[in-house]
Amino acid sequence: MALGLAAAAGMRAAPALAAGAPRSASVVLRLPYARRVGPVRVPGGLELAGLRWPGRAHLHGELRARSRGGRWTPWLPLHGGDDHAPDGGTNGGTDPVWTGRADEVELRLSRPLHGLALHGVRTTGAPRRLTARAHAAQAGNPPVRIITRTEWGGDSVPPRAAPEFGEVRMAFVHHTVNSNDYGPEDSAGIVLAICRYHRDHNRWNDLGYNFVVDRYGQVFEGRAGGIDQPVVGAQSQGYNSVSTGVANIGTYDVAGQTEEALEAMSSLIAWKLAIHGAPIEGQVTVTSRGGDVNRYPAGQPVVFDRIAGHRDGDKTACPGDALYAQLPALRDRTAARQRAMGGPRPQGGLSRLTLAAASTRVALPAEAQVSGALVGPDGVPMSGVGVSLQVEGTKHWVTVARATTGADGRFAATMPVRRNGRLRAHFGGSGGHPATSTPVRVSVVPSLTAKASARRVRAGRSVRVSVAVAPYRSRVVLAVSRQVAGGRFVPAGAVRARVRGGRAAAAVRLPRAGLYRIVAQTPADRRAEAGSAPWIFVRATHR
Repeated sequence: MALGLAAAAGMRAAPALAAGAPRSASVVLRLPYARRVGPVRVPGGLELAGLRWPGRAHLHGELRARSRGGRWTPWLPLHGGDDHAPDGGTNGGTDPVWTGRADEVELRLSRPLHGLALHGVRTTGAPRRLTARAHAAQAGNPPVRIITRTEWGGDSVPPRAAPEFGEVRMAFVHHTVNSNDYGPEDSAGIVLAICRYHRDHNRWNDLGYNFVVDRYGQVFEGRAGGIDQPVVGAQSQGYNSVSTGVANIGTYDVAGQTEEALEAMSSLIAWKLAIHGAPIEGQVTVTSRGGDVNRYPAGQPVVFDRIAGHRDGDKTACPGDALYAQLPALRDRTAARQRAMGGPRPQGGLSRLTLAAASTRVALPAEAQVSGALVGPDGVPMSGVGVSLQVEGTKHWVTVARATTGADGRFAATMPVRRNGRLRAHFGGSGGHPATSTPVRVSVVPSLTAKASARRVRAGRSVRVSVAVAPYRSRVVLAVSRQVAGGRFVPAGAVRARVRGGRAAAAVRLPRAGLYRIVAQTPADRRAEAGSAPWIFVRATHR
């Protein structure tokens, strides 16, 4: 079946790469409205594929692939992809599966669906085998070799924006639901393909996982920002800002993870939690940030083991029944490894900075009331230190206020906000290790005042209403109601007016005698919530 193909090498310009450096390209193939699709030819081929569709429909399916004329892979299940996501974000599609090099695919689906498309990735130049040399030069001297983004090809898929930083209080374990029959020489290409898929097809900032481990014990650096930094990923919806995510390449529903991988994970997680001051033993209470697939509503405290399975927080089967059953032993092994390292002890000059808003809804012209605390690497509050308070701009974070910590390391201040967005606190640090709080999202309610040119007018004539608006709004709606018997007000029309220079004006005709109520309103959009001015009452008379 001949279908249209659209392929792209990326959504933004990549940095200059050396000849032969790992590269990847995105593939999009529109599919027909059918339950059984294919075989479908994929010009140029692919190695990893998933499905996407418009809307919020539910779809289950399987995919198999082959090089033309070769043997088909087994039918690979396509799992829903909305549980691996940024906090508050979901996907209309599936997680991708690794097929190996293929140029034909076939699908069987639970239902036909309009707008369905196959999204794939092909890679070139990915390293076939990476050496197991020591890497003592990496930050914090991790006890396990971590393959860098440059080595596996991440430089060819730069993040859309700078990383965000939160806290690392626990670790979530995942699996990538790929086939388990890949070789060690395939793993770098798999990580590169998943990164391209997450960025280009899921429209995330970067690879969702903080680290990736294969069944041979190879550990890969995941999301950019620094292996020793508390980088916020897109791996456990509702908990990304307080955790690190380790994904295991493969499917572990029936077969468990290998001894090599478990040993690598124990060393990685013991080190990662230690440098952020978090123990392996015991439990931790974190606050859910909600989400469509979160098991707990936003704002609810949730108790987790320090090493948790993805299914503990979100509605998913991840990391598979077999790997989930291995987690208690992994916790014991990792705790022993961390004790041998000397226990939790932040390294590398890391500090912890928090920020909270008194209210996430600011009615203008008020300013956002914020507070927070700064704690040094040794756990001691840092006093007399300057902290920058920033709002997110279109391209960069912008400092709009500053605060100084008190003797207890705490600070409080006001921040001017003029539109919906995110706020954060930033500490410049010392030794090249700044600290940044988890961003806080706030919304603003515009300030509106309205005034009528008269309180009484003759019926059939108009009254002029002027409105002052802040911040900028493109238009104002004057909702008009008329009082009827019993004292109720019923709608009597609406007048729209454009805003220029922060002001709008319009003539409102009052056709019949009676008491009228006029309310100036602005609709909600991405910049601000809906707003309204105090009511204006005007009486229309016969004379």
